[in-house]
Amino acid sequence: LDKHQPDPVAGFFGPDSELWRVIGDGAAMLFAPRAVMLQLAHPQISAAGVSSSNVTEQFVPRAIRTFRSSQSMIYGDTASVEAHARRVYAIHTRVRGTVAEREPAAFAGKSYHGLDHGLLRWVLATIIESHLYAQEVVFPSRGPAAQAQLYEELCIFGELFALPRSAMPDDLAGFRSFFAEELSRMTVGPAGFELGQFLQNWVPRPRLPAEIWVVGILPDRFRQEFGSPWSRPRAAAFDAMVRALRIGVRA
Repeated sequence: LDKHQPDPVAGFFGPDSELWRVIGDGAAMLFAPRAVMLQLAHPQISAAGVSSSNVTEQFVPRAIRTFRSSQSMIYGDTASVEAHARRVYAIHTRVRGTVAEREPAAFAGKSYHGLDHGLLRWVLATIIESHLYAQEVVFPSRGPAAQAQLYEELCIFGELFALPRSAMPDDLAGFRSFFAEELSRMTVGPAGFELGQFLQNWVPRPRLPAEIWVVGILPDRFRQEFGSPWSRPRAAAFDAMVRALRIGVRA
């Protein structure tokens, strides 16, 4: 990480970063459920999620801790960022297990570990893709250069979670190809479906608009695999939300 020469005060990114610009707006956080749901589409990751007997009771506290930790690693000074990175690393060392036989055949019986580069790569890939999606929806005028910068900055973010830069594609074009190929391999299994249903049912009030938003930001195939209701009226409502969000961001 030292090769990035982080600022002692501004940390690894800083006010000129695209990551601060996108995250700082606040609207980008509305797209976080897209990343979480696509992570659950990976049976090894969803298996880790259901391995905890109190996963539903701990969902909200865990989500809050994850959000605060991520914010600290994006906005924090170098010392606090490195402290959070060490803490997350220690947590991940304890995450391990085996995918249940009831899961899709391509993944059933496989082991998982919190520091597995393949699994960390998919988690980071969903975060990158959801941020790029948010950037395209909320800031359509930013253009390819801003997208490329955001990709590189999020790869640094991945390094804070012990995923080496060499594990990710060299550039944004390579990432898009990689993501499309990996996404085609993902299949929502019983564990992912269970957690996905919980996430959709957990959404805060007002319930219906929040549910439409969470389902609306998903790729079409995964709406079906997660058993998420969708229709023309819901699609029209989602499009109206997107337009309102763009107006709010420009205001």
